[in-house]
Amino acid sequence: MSAATLGSTTDAGLDLKGACTGCKRVVLIETATLEAMAARYGREAVLFDVMQRITCKDCGGRVSLSVRAPRRTPIPP
Repeated sequence: MSAATLGSTTDAGLDLKGACTGCKRVVLIETATLEAMAARYGREAVLFDVMQRITCKDCGGRVSLSVRAPRRTPIPP
């Protein structure tokens, strides 16, 4: 099984959600932001490696992230 990349994550329409390990600030990185990161680092950049670079903008602490599916608006009947 190959590692998830920025390209495969954006193609799947997934978001990243996490929290700072220092101040507990909640972080949400939406697909549009991931697409910008893919343009900067390359679509083949391994997601785990990129996640290691993300730090909290408030305290500079490490951010622990997980992949999640974006919230979808239900289609009314």
